[in-house]
Amino acid sequence: MKAAPEVKFRGARDRSRIEALLENMLPSLDGIDPVLSPADQLRAAVEANVRWAMRQILETPEGRARQKEGVMQLVGAIAEISTGRVRFLESDALPSEERPGEGVGGRPAPSRPTRT
Repeated sequence: MKAAPEVKFRGARDRSRIEALLENMLPSLDGIDPVLSPADQLRAAVEANVRWAMRQILETPEGRARQKEGVMQLVGAIAEISTGRVRFLESDALPSEERPGEGVGGRPAPSRPTRT
């Protein structure tokens, strides 16, 4: 993920296979302030990429179908490698029918453990 802000905000180039992966990530960075420090850009980019990936999954016919059936709940999280902490993302960026924790198909959402 570290390469994506480098490409987007500093014009870095990467190997061709990595470049193809980065091209898929770059749209997730559109709302990030380019004047942030590289460390803050990276933090924002990681979260934006998780939210982007969640939206991409939910926009597929399969994702919509599984959610409508009530057999899928999508939860975004970020693992901090240095501490081992996992931060579950709030779902306010997703439309209400796509928000984890609010249930799917009229069913209550399953509880999920919280980690500190």
